[in-house]
Amino acid sequence: MPTDSPRASHLESAEQDIQSVVDLTRNPQPTVSVVVVSYCGNEELISCLMALDHQTYGDFEIILVDNGGNEAVQARVHEHPVRHVRLTGNLGPSAARNVGIQSAKGQVVVFLDDDLIAAPDLVEAHVRAHDELDIVALRGKCLPKTRTICNYLQFHYDLGTQVRPAVMNLEGNSSYSRDVLLRAGGFDPHFFGHEELELTYRLVTHHGIDRSSIVYYPGAVGYHDYCHSIRQYAQKRSRHDQMWGDLVQMHPGLEDFVAGYRPGSSLRPWRSLPRRMCGLAMRTAVNSVIDLASSSGRRRPPSDGDNSGH
Repeated sequence: MPTDSPRASHLESAEQDIQSVVDLTRNPQPTVSVVVVSYCGNEELISCLMALDHQTYGDFEIILVDNGGNEAVQARVHEHPVRHVRLTGNLGPSAARNVGIQSAKGQVVVFLDDDLIAAPDLVEAHVRAHDELDIVALRGKCLPKTRTICNYLQFHYDLGTQVRPAVMNLEGNSSYSRDVLLRAGGFDPHFFGHEELELTYRLVTHHGIDRSSIVYYPGAVGYHDYCHSIRQYAQKRSRHDQMWGDLVQMHPGLEDFVAGYRPGSSLRPWRSLPRRMCGLAMRTAVNSVIDLASSSGRRRPPSDGDNSGH
């Protein structure tokens, strides 16, 4: 695993991974590029695109980076004004986002998960934040599509009602200045979990970005389910724990960096104390069961919301 040092651009080989492109976009010079990465999205992908058809802001393009598994809905995908970029295989979300960065024409790049339903003003909110605030990146707010324990456990989805500095950790609803993404060299393809946290660390420590210019912006709302079962939660938790171990090995200063975003009560999650304690108890119980079934022995990431990944 590489050590904590600047590395070559992850964007250099992005275009080599493209199998085909079908361009149905209508705006040759958009202000915003919305990048949707999909693998086996199918019906949820169609719902995602339908929500983007009804945005209050219109000056954007949709770039669908297809990791595969969407052949059954391809004809319906092409009913929407997308640039459909099919890759040579499932390269993972980070490599696919890098393809989206390279394909983007907008000054701002918004990343959405293929199973996220954008609020009607989501794109407008991202644009407003970049226009009105002195920022280079933001992560929005996610509200659950369904009420389940697994969704209730994700404190990092909703950090409250106030704009504040925060690490990027909501890959399914985030945006960046494209120039900053190009300067940083994009996402590290190794990471599937905590990839935005890794990018945040590089932006601040290696590229001179002021950490106050990376924020949580609650006005950008999407609807998304973290997972649909305890089993799926356990699988994601295990993957994120592995990625966290790799991340700390790569960037030894990461834990102190993350801790710097939580100096006091103003950075605590949004929940009232009784509700938060109930949520923590449930998450602890679920995690304890998972830990008993695992012998990995890896160090777990801190439990606070600012580094929980997707």
